[in-house]
This record gives sequence, structure tokens and C-alpha cells, in this order.
Amino acid sequence: MTQQLFRSNAERVKDKPYAKYFSGDMRLREEVLPHLKQALAPEDTLTSRPEDLNKLLDPGYLREELGFGLTQTGHPYTAGLNRFPRCTTEMFTWWMWWHSVERERYSLWHPYCHVQTIPRNQDVLTKPGLGDFERIVGNTPRHRRVHRLAAHGAGRALRRAARTGF
Repeated sequence: MTQQLFRSNAERVKDKPYAKYFSGDMRLREEVLPHLKQALAPEDTLTSRPEDLNKLLDPGYLREELGFGLTQTGHPYTAGLNRFPRCTTEMFTWWMWWHSVERERYSLWHPYCHVQTIPRNQDVLTKPGLGDFERIVGNTPRHRRVHRLAAHGAGRALRRAARTGF
């Protein structure tokens, strides 16, 4: 499934002005590997409660920011800590709206899994006179991704992985 998506994304991107940035060279940082071997305990997952989400504003990194498992209510949970070395706030803000303009751009981030991002208001992304920040505030996107687990039924596979590890 992911190889097929990669080929499809490559075909769609090939004539775009940013095609040179499309790459299948994906690497995991060493710090990620242990988190793939064993699921997070349910009590180590974040919920959507404001007090949990506010923890992400605390200095440093949380155990809950990297891994997979089941929440205390039994829902699948995945978290990926993305690092952006040498990335400024301005660069990140620009990327967050730019990659949502068309699905080919979103595939640059993760060509094996990313399909599409759909902002609440697509027109705001290219509206003249707006700054980068104005294009993203209140314009939360929905993402369509394909993961290895999704091909096997994400809920069932994630529950099994949370019990046994990969």
C-alpha cells in the first residue's frame, strides 16, 4: 500500500516546480527506534482535555510525544515528535499553509503515507493580502494519511501491537 502511494505521489509531483524536493529517502532518528518496539501504557497517552494538551507547552519533551498505544478509553493513539533543525518560526508558519494548497505539496512531507490535507477554508490559503499566520489560524486541516497499520485495519492492528509490541 505505501509503495503504491509513493509511486502515485511521485507521478503527480513530477511536473511541479518543486518536484526536485520529492524524495523517498526517509530516515528514523535513533531515539525513535525504542518507541517502535513497545506500546505506551494507556496512562502515558495524552487526551484531548485542555490540561493534557497544555502539557505540550511545558519546556522539554514528554514521553507521550513519541510512540503508539491505546488510550485509557481504548482508542488507538499515535504520536510523532517532529524535529525541524534550523527552522525558524516564520519558516514553519509558511510551511503549514503552503503544503495545504494542493495535495502534491503535502506528499513532500512524507511521500509514503501522506495523501491530502483539507483545510477548513481552502480559499484563505491563497487570498491576497494575508500573512502566513492569518492563513492558518482557525483553518485547522483534516489530514488523509495511509500508514502501514491502516492497510491491515488500524484499530485491530494497533490493539494487537499495543498488547504484544511489533
